[in-house]
Amino acid sequence: MSEVYFIKAQRPRYNKSESLVIKLPELLDKVGLGNILSKDALVAIKIHFGVVGGYRSIRPQFIKQLVDYIKNKETHPFLVDTWGLKH
Repeated sequence: MSEVYFIKAQRPRYNKSESLVIKLPELLDKVGLGNILSKDALVAIKIHFGVVGGYRSIRPQFIKQLVDYIKNKETHPFLVDTWGLKH
């Protein structure tokens, strides 16, 4: 059975340190992402950049956190787009 990791999104009042964007590196540490990255490796981040009028893409703040996390592990991340349904 797979392990599931959870970050609580609900918070009693606004506190920047408790935002999901700020908590993302903590989650990446918990899942062990830093342990599988090799120094100087090229790391593809596969995402969907979105479509005109669409709203279901990952917000740039989360992508930046992921890219920064990977860069801090002395690797070289780059973004790769995925195709939508109507191509």
